[in-house]
Amino acid sequence: MGYKLIAFDLDGTLHDRASGTPVTDKTKEAVKKVREMGAEVTIATGRMFNSTLPFCSQLGLTVPIICYQGALIGDPVTQEVLWEKPIPLPLAHQVIRLIEETGVSPFVFVRDHFYVRARTPRVESYEHTLQIEADPVGDLTEHVREAPTKVVVTGEDHQIDLVVDRVRSRLGSCLSIIKTYSHLCEIGHPEGSKALALKRLAGQLNVRREETVAVGDSLNDVDMIRWAGLGVAMGNAPPEVQSAADLVVRPASGDGVAQLLEGLMARGQISPLLSD
Repeated sequence: MGYKLIAFDLDGTLHDRASGTPVTDKTKEAVKKVREMGAEVTIATGRMFNSTLPFCSQLGLTVPIICYQGALIGDPVTQEVLWEKPIPLPLAHQVIRLIEETGVSPFVFVRDHFYVRARTPRVESYEHTLQIEADPVGDLTEHVREAPTKVVVTGEDHQIDLVVDRVRSRLGSCLSIIKTYSHLCEIGHPEGSKALALKRLAGQLNVRREETVAVGDSLNDVDMIRWAGLGVAMGNAPPEVQSAADLVVRPASGDGVAQLLEGLMARGQISPLLSD
């Protein structure tokens, strides 16, 4: 059995988020070789669509990519949104109010628009990460008039814990609420997960589950790591992520992606997407 579709998380997986190191030449070369063998590579990230497109260009990716934790699938070539599952607007307004009651101001994403109450150092840091400029609008519930693709909260550990507990206790049955890192929580539609999006994309490409690979480093990657035919965790992933995986590779800082792809190629485990 060979693998035909390989999905990589972005930050902390395809590149070293902590150091801000770009995708390495070694990783680019390994991705290129896999694609030349006929398999396809995609990205499955929590990032917004237009923030992910530069990485697609660097890697030469042409199949649809998964963004916003799985709430949106888009074509990196045409830049067309192919599928999305946003948070219903009335529910999103409830989420915004619940978060703001804790003293924290959320970041609200509507497609590729990034809305905040006001510009702060945390907003500026997130802008730098995404290379996207936020739109300070004051009252978020007044200005957000389309169903958001995702709501993000950043802050100190105790602030994130408070937000997670509060939103889960009130609206947990209606939402996906993931504490991605100790300082960051991401809230979306429960049908907008990376696993469900990868399942959808694999179906569109006529790839069986056992022919897929999913690779990631954080808690929002666990569901797709468990779903894929081969689930892979990065060496920089926390224990909960590594324990969910079939295989653990070197950290992003050690070219773990290249290690994985080179190993699959050496073992003859890459198959052309269009093979019988």
